[in-house]
Amino acid sequence: MSAVAGMQVSTESDPTPLVKIFANKFKKALEQPEYASAISHFSGSFALQSTADPQSITVDVQGGVISIRHGVQSTAKIIVHLNFNKPANPKVQGLFRHPLFSMKVSRLLNFPTLPWTVAAEQFWERNHCYPGMPKGIRITCTTDDQVLLLGEEHEVTITGAGDHIAEVFSGNTVFIQSFVTGKLQVDSSFEHAVVLSDVSVQMLLGDR
Repeated sequence: MSAVAGMQVSTESDPTPLVKIFANKFKKALEQPEYASAISHFSGSFALQSTADPQSITVDVQGGVISIRHGVQSTAKIIVHLNFNKPANPKVQGLFRHPLFSMKVSRLLNFPTLPWTVAAEQFWERNHCYPGMPKGIRITCTTDDQVLLLGEEHEVTITGAGDHIAEVFSGNTVFIQSFVTGKLQVDSSFEHAVVLSDVSVQMLLGDR
């Protein structure tokens, strides 16, 4: 159990990867005062069910504790059906029975994001000494035509929209996934791509 901003995030003793991912999302979101204030006034239980595979979790918020468990528990007032890789247009089971609760859940799942420059700088500060990390990264944001240089020798270049850059460097998605899906254009050696992907996976799961 981890305490953040006056609230606690709790998981089962052997959490599934999806449980770990969402526990990490809530912990990071709680670092933002506005989000922490909003969830401190929330109470109830809801589930998230994947439309692409059997994965699901239940989130229960009670008495300052956010408990996350695998599966759809009987306590869930609503079940949000979505593709976790493409979360747009989810379907909510129980929406008409609990419309106000569903709206509150929607707000909670809109996790705050850092500006891409802040996310990238924090990533570099935390991970630049990781074994195999490139000596430097050049990032070009197509949203604001801004260039950010991390480190010294820029062995990796990354180009993309600000929100996609922020996703990777905040640990909200895996580096190689953004590259393969075309969200980011990357010029990198295979070895550096593997290292950046490894670090992003660890950050996604909250292990780094």
